[in-house]
Amino acid sequence: MIMNDGKLIDALFTQGWFVWDDFLTQDEVIELKACIPADWSQAGIGRNDEYMTKKAIRSDKIQWLSSDMASLLLTFYNVWTRFVWKLIVIFS
Repeated sequence: MIMNDGKLIDALFTQGWFVWDDFLTQDEVIELKACIPADWSQAGIGRNDEYMTKKAIRSDKIQWLSSDMASLLLTFYNVWTRFVWKLIVIFS
């Protein structure tokens, strides 16, 4: 993977975002996808008795972390760490 960091910096400066095609390998994408649970809940607003879901206000979904997800979280952390090290190596 070869990246021109000038292209990245220019895009961030002019657009505020950058798409880096093929940054992760296909195996890394598969590994990350395997860490994401399928059963997400509709996010809500309010607390206690005032809690409700209103897609017009908040349409995202959430996943609460639990102790039985430890191995998935560790796998995700390991892949994420490799991702961060790629950035460090590229921009050092």
